[in-house]
Amino acid sequence: MVQPRNGRASGSRMYQRLTCRGKSAYPHKRTPLYEGSLRRQWIDDLSLVDCRCGPCAGRRSNTELARTQDEYISVLISMAGKQTVTQNDTTATLQSGDVVVWESAKPAEFRIWEPVVKRSLFVPRPALQEISGRHGGANGVTLQSGTAALRFFIDYLAAITCTIPHLPLSALPAVRNATLELLLGAFRADTPIDSADLTAARRAIIERYIDRHLLSDQLTPSAIATAHNVSVRTLQRTFSDTGESLSDVIRRRRLARAREDILSGDHTISLVAHRWGFADASHFTKAFKAHYGTTPREYKQGMTRQL
Repeated sequence: MVQPRNGRASGSRMYQRLTCRGKSAYPHKRTPLYEGSLRRQWIDDLSLVDCRCGPCAGRRSNTELARTQDEYISVLISMAGKQTVTQNDTTATLQSGDVVVWESAKPAEFRIWEPVVKRSLFVPRPALQEISGRHGGANGVTLQSGTAALRFFIDYLAAITCTIPHLPLSALPAVRNATLELLLGAFRADTPIDSADLTAARRAIIERYIDRHLLSDQLTPSAIATAHNVSVRTLQRTFSDTGESLSDVIRRRRLARAREDILSGDHTISLVAHRWGFADASHFTKAFKAHYGTTPREYKQGMTRQL
């Protein structure tokens, strides 16, 4: 299947369908082939895939890993049937309503025991880091419990599946960011809290404050520390413990908002850069390309061509 330019598509061309046939998991039987179908929809750089498949098996070996250019995580939601997924020497058996998270950068195996229906959200690692920091998200295969946050996330994906093809281009960044925030909420709700999580809780509170004040030119370490009754040193350590500085967090959040502006109107690159606190268009373009792998102008042109 041919992937849209830069892994993104929009509007009426945001989805693709594929029907395939391959080797069965049970070659000794009279039905040596399996049949499957999938529909892939794009939410900017996120990919939502609905799949129906008969019994089969497969694995991602080091050979497949070497061919994968980008690192991503996959959230797999089982809607019917029975399947198993193995990664990091851990095997999860999935039936209807179960959810598993696996990483593209590590070997994995799967086996489908009976006809299944499943939905998967593929998230590039840099996209997840925008809201969770450098070490946010999953570490290999983990079976999620039935938390309210996870249930809400599953229902949200079911709802947007029908609406994605009808969304205007300008709505994609907001839907994409909402999807990431809900995914992170589902991750955090499934994680037991201990003393080591106090820093993470403080960070979450500070990040919400940052989001509310991104347009302010007074979003300084001193102002943020004062607002949360901590020292600047404690504030900096809250973020550096995850391998990321406070300025890194503010920059990537402003870049995410700037990307929304680029698609939502006829604003010039200079105006967007100034609004989100960058010294000039050149500085903004350099930061944008370093984070997203393309310049603001190329990004807008590429998205517009998909209409």
